[in-house]
Amino acid sequence: MKRLGLALATFVIWGSIASTYYVCIIRGLCAPEEKKEVSSIKAVHLPTPLKKDIKSEIPLTDSISIKETKVIAIDTLKNVTADDLTLTNKPSSMIVVKEGGLNITYQNELIKSYTSNFRIYKSNDLVRIPLGIRDYGTILKQIMQEHNAELTIIGHYNEFETDATGVARAEQIRKLLYAASFPRKHIHIRAEKAKFKFNSYVFRGGIHFEFKPIDSIITFKKNNI
Repeated sequence: MKRLGLALATFVIWGSIASTYYVCIIRGLCAPEEKKEVSSIKAVHLPTPLKKDIKSEIPLTDSISIKETKVIAIDTLKNVTADDLTLTNKPSSMIVVKEGGLNITYQNELIKSYTSNFRIYKSNDLVRIPLGIRDYGTILKQIMQEHNAELTIIGHYNEFETDATGVARAEQIRKLLYAASFPRKHIHIRAEKAKFKFNSYVFRGGIHFEFKPIDSIITFKKNNI
C-alpha cells in the first residue's frame, strides 16, 4: 500500500514537471508573456514624449531668435542704405555766381562797385580785365592798409572745369598785382568751385577778392599804386 502511494506521488510530481516543461519550454507560452510585460513596461517608462518636447521647443525658440535677428539686421541695413543715399543725393554746397558787375567788399560791407567785370573763358586760363589794374589796385590797397588785412584772390571754376583752371585764373591777377608792387607775402590765391554757365564761351565774373585781418602791419613800396 505504501509503495503504491509513493509511486502515485512520484507520478504526480513527474507529471507536473513534464507539463510545465511542455508548456513553458516546448510551447513557449511562458517566455512570450514575460517579454510582452517587459516590453510594455519599457514602453511605458521610456521618456519619449519628453524628448520630443525638448527637440520641438529648442529648435522653435532658436529659429524665432534667428529670424528676428535677420529681420533686424536687414532693416538696419535698409536704414543705413537709405541714409547713405540721402546724404549722397544732398544738393552741393557750391556757391552760385551770377554775371554782372564787380563788387569789392570787406566783411560783407560793399566798398566799391564796378559796372564792368573780369571776363573768363570756358576751359581757358585767360582773364580779360576791362579796366587797368591800377583802377582795381587802388581800392584793394586802400582796404589792405586801412584794415591791415591780407588779400586772397579766388578763381572760380564750374563743374565742367578743373580746380587747376580756377587757380590759373587767380594766379594771373596775382602776377599783375605783384607787378604793381603789392607785398608778395600778403597776397594769396585759391580756386573755388561754383555754379555758373558760359554764354558763348564767355562769363562776366569768375574772380573774387577776400580780406583777412592780421596782426602784423602791411606796408607797400613807394612805387606802389
